[in-house]
Amino acid sequence: MRALICLLIIPSTFFAQNFSLTFDEVDVSYERGLGMYIDDESIYCTSGLRCEDLTTNCIELYKFDFEGSLQWQRRFSPFQPLNWENVLVQNDSVFIGGISFVEGAFNTLRQYIISAETGDSLSYFESALPEGRSMAPFGHILYKENILVYGSGGVIEDAWDGPGYIHIMDKRGNYIDHLDYRKDNFNQIYQLQEGVDGFLYFICSSTSFLTDSDDYWLVKYDFDTKETEELHHIPYQSDPPFYGLQSDGFVMNEEIIDDLINLRELYSLRGVSSVGDSLWQTTVRQDSLQQISNYNFGEMTTCANDDVLMSGEYEGDDSIDVGFIMRYSSDGTLVWERHYIAYGEGGRLDGFLSCVRELPTGDIVATGSLQQEAMSGAERDFWILKVGSDGCFNENENDCGLEVIPQFLTYTDEEPAPQIQIKMYPNPSSDRVHLELAESTGFIRYNLLDLKGDLVASFEGSSHSSIDVSAYPSGIYFVEVWENKQLLGVEKLLLVD
Repeated sequence: MRALICLLIIPSTFFAQNFSLTFDEVDVSYERGLGMYIDDESIYCTSGLRCEDLTTNCIELYKFDFEGSLQWQRRFSPFQPLNWENVLVQNDSVFIGGISFVEGAFNTLRQYIISAETGDSLSYFESALPEGRSMAPFGHILYKENILVYGSGGVIEDAWDGPGYIHIMDKRGNYIDHLDYRKDNFNQIYQLQEGVDGFLYFICSSTSFLTDSDDYWLVKYDFDTKETEELHHIPYQSDPPFYGLQSDGFVMNEEIIDDLINLRELYSLRGVSSVGDSLWQTTVRQDSLQQISNYNFGEMTTCANDDVLMSGEYEGDDSIDVGFIMRYSSDGTLVWERHYIAYGEGGRLDGFLSCVRELPTGDIVATGSLQQEAMSGAERDFWILKVGSDGCFNENENDCGLEVIPQFLTYTDEEPAPQIQIKMYPNPSSDRVHLELAESTGFIRYNLLDLKGDLVASFEGSSHSSIDVSAYPSGIYFVEVWENKQLLGVEKLLLVD
């Protein structure tokens, strides 16, 4: 097990309450953080991982508030061998699911329903696919009081060789209906979403054996009449495209080849009307801010004002992966692009942001994974990151998508202990900083750390202390508060001239 880095980004009231958190596991390996659901006050997210036996799959489910406080954390297992990691919330219930391999086929859907308030299991069911069916699921949505599971499925044991498939059941797992959608070979359905017009939309892929690439179609689906309409065709893609629903159409990212000699991959954003007409197109270059290789997109989503958010990773300096978020206006103009570098005990970490959402506050939250880059085959740990609407951690432009030092936590079934209240002022400061603790009577040590987590100075004091910071250069620091050998909390401090 790696030693835990107990460095928590908790800005003072001068800053927005942004955060970067990751969870370090023992003898388990996170695959990625994928699923996320946002309501008016909470963030629900899931991550798939190998269970302790390293043969079965588990689902980890988290609930955070908008300040980064973990409300509860639960693990559900096993989901052997496939699970989908998106999470749904409706009527104070959380829905997660997977599929089991039974009698030679992936034919039994599994669903947990959990209390959104406490994280306790409310019910569980298994639902068999229609006889002779097998399925490879990618996710599920709630629509008209039904659960729609989507992916690929067929009448043969290898579910990947069937048509695109949507399985429709009620909230108790009872089969209602299904949709087959086939274009050619190896059809799969991705990103099933409900539009503002009440219709369903999805991406369907079909593999070409001649070009070793996939064609993709954006499809409109009328749930009541079972009619489908193809709105947009994207040929010859090596990776699935993403799309975001806007108030009057869609935005899609597409892979293009700019140089046939070097095979340098580029991406474009395309605006598509609600009837499938192409409105505009913008090229997204891999070297938009610097010379970057191997862009991997995680997700695209749209904001309340129809702006577009995209997350992912690229290969940065020393072959270390760096998580990024891009924001484009509704007409395809780049608003900003931020790169987030994470550090652990052994230095920089490989980072990937696979899921991104806008909060009701206008801030942005993303989930993904971190990995110790120096360790070949090392475990990947779940990562959640919150920034402002401009992609920055606070109002200081110098602290905008540069270096992130995450807090490392361990998995537990116990409710998290509340953070002790720490008052630090003035902040920003150029001279002395006063610290007051709400509930401490013992010996207190205050450690001043720089942005890389290195110890700059240490001060002894009490629950009401004043420390002199006038000798240190301006910049962003962190103040650790220790009582005996227990870390009580960490505050971010901005020093100015």
